[in-house]
Amino acid sequence: MQIETDEADLAIAVFFRDTDGTHSIRGGAWAEKWQSIERGFKRAGFQRGVPMLPKPTSEAWLLCAARTAPYQNCSALEELPGNQVSERHPKKELARVFGEEKFSQALREWLEEHPFEPDRAMEMSSYRAFRERLTEVLTTVRGRA
Repeated sequence: MQIETDEADLAIAVFFRDTDGTHSIRGGAWAEKWQSIERGFKRAGFQRGVPMLPKPTSEAWLLCAARTAPYQNCSALEELPGNQVSERHPKKELARVFGEEKFSQALREWLEEHPFEPDRAMEMSSYRAFRERLTEVLTTVRGRA
């Protein structure tokens, strides 16, 4: 909101947080976290807030694109355990796909060579929710420009 005031322009805020957790967390935890983020934006009086809440982690979204069969059956990736000690944690699965653990710079470089295909990732409900909200907010901003 301060940027809007300083720049006399509209801003969009994206609030990123991994869902994480374990399989023992009840199924509604993702929806509760999403709603909590939305309520936070509303309490702040900010109408152009976008929750970015990958399920269970952002590595699942990357894994969808990086697998041998990219963008195939990606909804199953949202069921991977968010507990980092699990051998099936998305970060460990992504490292297996790449043959090594890649950090921010290497992931950015990989994405430059293999651009993420957003339309093909829509099978993942957490990605779809993020993209739909982002599209809604961008449409609103464009309409005011």
